[in-house]
Amino acid sequence: MVEASDLAVSDRKSVIRVLHVDDDPNILEISKLLLMDTGNFEIDNASCVDEAFKKLSTGQYDVVISDYEMPQKNGLQFLKELKEQKNETPFILFTGKGREEVAIKALNLGADAYINKQGNPETVYGELTHAINMAIERKAAIWALKKNEAQLRAVVLNAPIGIAWANSGTFFQGANESFCRILGYSEKELRGLTFKDITHPDEVNESISKMQELISGCITFFSQEKRYIRKDGAEIKGKVTVCAIRDNEGKPTLFVAELEDITERKKTEDALIESEAKYRALINGMDESAWVINFHGNFIEVNDAAVKVLGYSKEELLSLGIKGIDSHLSMEEVQNLLIHSAAGETQVFETMHTAKDGTQIPVEISSSLINYQGKPAILAIARNITKRKKAEDALMKSQEEYRTLFSNMIDGFAYCQMVFDETGKPVDFVYLQVNDAFEQITGLKRDAIIGKKVSQAIPEIRETNPDKFF
Repeated sequence: MVEASDLAVSDRKSVIRVLHVDDDPNILEISKLLLMDTGNFEIDNASCVDEAFKKLSTGQYDVVISDYEMPQKNGLQFLKELKEQKNETPFILFTGKGREEVAIKALNLGADAYINKQGNPETVYGELTHAINMAIERKAAIWALKKNEAQLRAVVLNAPIGIAWANSGTFFQGANESFCRILGYSEKELRGLTFKDITHPDEVNESISKMQELISGCITFFSQEKRYIRKDGAEIKGKVTVCAIRDNEGKPTLFVAELEDITERKKTEDALIESEAKYRALINGMDESAWVINFHGNFIEVNDAAVKVLGYSKEELLSLGIKGIDSHLSMEEVQNLLIHSAAGETQVFETMHTAKDGTQIPVEISSSLINYQGKPAILAIARNITKRKKAEDALMKSQEEYRTLFSNMIDGFAYCQMVFDETGKPVDFVYLQVNDAFEQITGLKRDAIIGKKVSQAIPEIRETNPDKFF
């Protein structure tokens, strides 16, 4: 629902407030009636320039209409004084004098229109109404443009990246605070310099070459990473992007440059490159297979040992990923491995790798969290445990054969461990294992005596022969 008060405000905003200055009261009265009949105008009158200035000092008007010939001061003097006072209210000279030189002087002084009073009233006031509306629209457009320019200037001046602009001679005409801070100059000092003056001498020629391409229109912009010299003589590394603003004929009239100080970033990048090179050399020098893995389970880097052991080329291994060489790990196990590694936990486990020819290779994996290329990743080292597995299998086989032999011997045998007192003197034995024959001969059950001392299992031995127990 629209309130009456809202309509009143809306109507008020659409009213055009006019100050009409003329020494003829009849003209003022007739003009007021005719103008209000042709448009939504609010008319205020003044009979001379001094009265008009008093009203302008206390009220706000959207447009001023003035006669030319008036006592004391004429319409051109009125307009001149308005411009000297920086008054931007649209001004229309409305006079019965049709002299061409008056019209030219008025327009040169900044009048928005010149309307001759002579003629058919309907035609005359129709032209005046049109001129008023056009002046209002022009003022609104200029105001919007100035507002946009002010906003744009505020954005440029407060931008975190350095921005400067130069004329066709490439001398700086202005710069924002960030640009000045990066190079250590004030804006006033920069205005006497060109990009050549702030670029490192060893890299000036390449910059000049790019500027020539930009000026000729071969390119629309260019970006470079260069060394620059600050006012204090310090060398910095910066990334500059330069574009040209051209006129209707395509000639560059202004060059705009964005400058970013990348000194610290380049130091970090150089350190990272050096670190990665050392890292790569380190893992390639290892005897064990090694991989750098991202958190999607993909290989980022593999060493020479992995290539040699598995028989794949480096490119092939990088395309495979964990599941490509380890089918024994389930997807759930792989996910758990990635999750725990991402949490910084070191993972150690045994699994089986499959070489390109299908050979199964038992390995012990040790994985840990590392920083690679500036991002967290997993370093997995695979130790080939084929020999160890063979030795363990042989030992298990030997132990099984011995257990079989031990269990099937006719004579009774028991494995015991000696027990010592605090002085180091042997005082007893503990049963570790006995064979079937021992159970049959002694009548002692295996489950009843394993882990017990002999003296506890057969107490009469110590009682009858305490000194000859051993």
